[in-house]
Amino acid sequence: MNTKELEATVKALQAQVKTLQEQTQTLQDVEEIKKLQRAYGYYLENWMTDEVADLFSDSPDTVLLVHAGEFRGKEGVRKFFRPRDRNKGRRMPEFFHQVMQLSPIIDVAPDG
Repeated sequence: MNTKELEATVKALQAQVKTLQEQTQTLQDVEEIKKLQRAYGYYLENWMTDEVADLFSDSPDTVLLVHAGEFRGKEGVRKFFRPRDRNKGRRMPEFFHQVMQLSPIIDVAPDG
């Protein structure tokens, strides 16, 4: 193998390594998204309202659109999830529901 062939082989291997690194990062991103989705379901099911709100972005552009309206920013999200019956510490019946997360659809943008 001459120098030119060796250099071509090295470049091809470097390209393969880069592709594998990108694929590995995408798989890691997907697993983190799954973990986030499952945490959301668990926290909601167990009425861990502060933990649910903490899963949302700190960005002022954060918006939660639900049947009850539009809640902006993390404090808006917190307001939506905050228990309304603090004195008795009970779950709100209209808010108690199961969150089944069996078949997530996860897309990772090409740029990560």
